[in-house]
Amino acid sequence: MNSAFDSLVAATPEAGQTLEFTAEGLGNRNRSHIELETVRQEWRELASSPGSAAESGPRYDHLVADVRTMITHAGDTSNLILDPDLDSYYLMDVTLLALPQTQDRLARVVMMGSDLLGEPLTAESRVAFAVQAALLQEADLDRVMASAQTALNEDPNFYGASPTFAAGVKAREASFHLWNVSVDELDRLLNARVARSREESNSISPAMATV
Repeated sequence: MNSAFDSLVAATPEAGQTLEFTAEGLGNRNRSHIELETVRQEWRELASSPGSAAESGPRYDHLVADVRTMITHAGDTSNLILDPDLDSYYLMDVTLLALPQTQDRLARVVMMGSDLLGEPLTAESRVAFAVQAALLQEADLDRVMASAQTALNEDPNFYGASPTFAAGVKAREASFHLWNVSVDELDRLLNARVARSREESNSISPAMATV
């Protein structure tokens, strides 16, 4: 995060005015709360004193919401969403909209899993994970894959095929393959954990009956 903010600070003199990351530009859109130094200070305070999980959770959510609003503002003022070229338009959808949403959701799933470490996996928890898994598949993975594939298909129709872009798509596909393998492995581990818990419960019950 520190390096990301450093990059934003370095880019501000050149792009800040154009993208209206100014007091006036942000104020006109009721986004004064996402001025760069304001959000940067929010991160510094959180990093220096995160507090307990219960305390830091809402603060992290607030920071993530501010960062995503910054991304939205950049999209609104850059006219990227009005791009008439399909290859760059769909790549914009991946980078500006879909992946930030995916990363946000993945972070929330990780936090959910961390909260459950050492705790019994309840039916409610399983349902919550199933819902998040469905959203990751349908709202995130499928969207990213479809947009990236469309961008790749359309790329030769404009300025010629880009080997770099094609390599990037392959890297993305490899990362999602790893994600799919990881999810399957996680399911296997969770199922084994549930089965072991049931075996332990079944072995305890007869023993208790003989006491």
